[in-house]
Amino acid sequence: MLTSSLRGPARQLAMFLGLLMLSLAFSPSAGAAVHRKIHRNAHRTVAVPAALKAAAARSARADHRLVAQARGLHACLRKSGGRAGACTGSRSAVQSAGHAFTLAQRALAARAAATGRRGAYSSFYSRTPALKASGYKLNWTSVPRVRGYVLVAEVPGQGNRYSVVHGTSATPPPVPGVTVTYLIRTAVHSSHWSNPVKVTYPPAPPAPTPTPTPPAGGTEGLNLRAAPELRASGQALTWNLVAGVSSYVLMTQVPGQGEAFTSVSGTSYTPPAVPGKTVSYSIRTAIAGSAWAPNVTITYPAAPTEPPPSGPSVGVGASTGFQPGINSGTNAQDYVGATFLGAKIVRIEMPIGAPASALESTVANYAARGIRVAPLAGFYGKVPTPAEAQNLAGWAKMFGPGGTFWAKRTDGRLAIQTIEFGNETSAGYQYHDNAGDPSYQERAKNYALRLKEAATAISGTGVNVGLLAVSEDWTGDWMNGMFSAVPNLGSYITGWISHPYGSGWRSKVEGLIKQAAAHGAPSNLPIDITEWGISTDGASCVNDNYGLNPCMSYAEAGEVLRKNVSEIKGLIGSRLGLFLIYQVRDQLPAGVSKDREAYFGLLQHEGQPKGAFTTAVQELLAL
Repeated sequence: MLTSSLRGPARQLAMFLGLLMLSLAFSPSAGAAVHRKIHRNAHRTVAVPAALKAAAARSARADHRLVAQARGLHACLRKSGGRAGACTGSRSAVQSAGHAFTLAQRALAARAAATGRRGAYSSFYSRTPALKASGYKLNWTSVPRVRGYVLVAEVPGQGNRYSVVHGTSATPPPVPGVTVTYLIRTAVHSSHWSNPVKVTYPPAPPAPTPTPTPPAGGTEGLNLRAAPELRASGQALTWNLVAGVSSYVLMTQVPGQGEAFTSVSGTSYTPPAVPGKTVSYSIRTAIAGSAWAPNVTITYPAAPTEPPPSGPSVGVGASTGFQPGINSGTNAQDYVGATFLGAKIVRIEMPIGAPASALESTVANYAARGIRVAPLAGFYGKVPTPAEAQNLAGWAKMFGPGGTFWAKRTDGRLAIQTIEFGNETSAGYQYHDNAGDPSYQERAKNYALRLKEAATAISGTGVNVGLLAVSEDWTGDWMNGMFSAVPNLGSYITGWISHPYGSGWRSKVEGLIKQAAAHGAPSNLPIDITEWGISTDGASCVNDNYGLNPCMSYAEAGEVLRKNVSEIKGLIGSRLGLFLIYQVRDQLPAGVSKDREAYFGLLQHEGQPKGAFTTAVQELLAL
């Protein structure tokens, strides 16, 4: 035996192992137990991972909701005859459902595309299926004991579309006129994608007739889910009639904005022009599970830049009494939310160095809703250059009273009146310093100099647009710095900015008034409150609320709004100009965070009203 050549402990170990092997050989139950332990995992059935399954279910629900809301809007439009102002609620519902659909699709894509962590037995379960196509039908080889697969469709002009499927075959909805690449893998972490298979779909017929029945396994349901073949002709969109479907979902993507959704019918549609932008469009049938058409784009010419009409302009540089409004954004839901709330003025931030044309789409979209934009020239964490400050003259010339933007329009009353020069530039959080630091007062001096340069440039255009100045600092250091650089600063501005959040609002406003008076600023200069808000998530508590109740209900928030507005009016009197509530909607869905910043919305994240609080806001905006 081999043990004869060993000595000492080594020989003893070899003898022990030999006896152990003999005992297992003569002990059937023990040997079977070891065999079962080694091979038991090879007989397990692996389910679709819970996170991936949940993401797929959420995507399916979002798809059904979008289709249902689009059909509802279609029915409303037919009933109302397309009357102006009709179906506002249905339009908002479609947009909300479209936003939820987009989020759900992205979440599913993230889950489906992730490789995940390699499991102990993933090499057995993640064998690669072999994929092939027969007509429009996809087939793949089965992987034993795997319950689900992930199918991806790579459509030109779109992001990849993922789905979780079962069995060993699937027939995706056709996408006429393009070649789609498909791959599949098991729904197991770290599994590999199959060989790619390409399916070329024939173009849709030019006449508005139903899409042809697929050559293999075609059904009425598959026809209904086929993507329309979308084309852009000038500034119009056209598509083929899909299997007699009358209602379609149109998705619009303007650069720098979120996707917008609406319902359209027939086989053509002319979307609203967005001057100076290249806008992307896609369309699908209002049928659950239908395919989106590859994106097409329309490039709109810039608005004409003709000189303003002759005649005197209306002087609106300073605030003209109490003007309530809101802080809003440029997402499609923000436009819908601002309209629903009844806002007449919206505060919109834009980088100070942006050309005037960058504001055009935003000003146009809000003007179409009868809403005036109050621009905020932003420069977070820095002081603007002289060129950036002087750039604001271009904003005033284009969008101020009598500006080139309004030359051929009838809504020139919506011209911008003021430009806010920076956001909370006197606060140290942007610059990592505090009042009393040399850098703090130096920033105040440079801020005042740039503001003077901006005001001088705007004045040179002959357009009457005023500048609002950052003013809040309880120590007085900020005001001291500004007036030391520009002693007559009050003559270059048309209002002081205040953000009186929380329970300590009164001391902020009183300090501002006292400091400005000490430097000889005009005593009638308006005080413009460009941010005031309450964080409320209904019955849920936030981590802080600027000294107010962090667990504030919507009803309590409505009462606090009414009370604060009354008290602020009483303190400031006729000097109170803008009063802009922050902000149009919550940054996150209800109940998912304790962060106060997420719940300053006047509406919930998806545009749902906040009960009595939203009602109080609407009452204020109606003044």
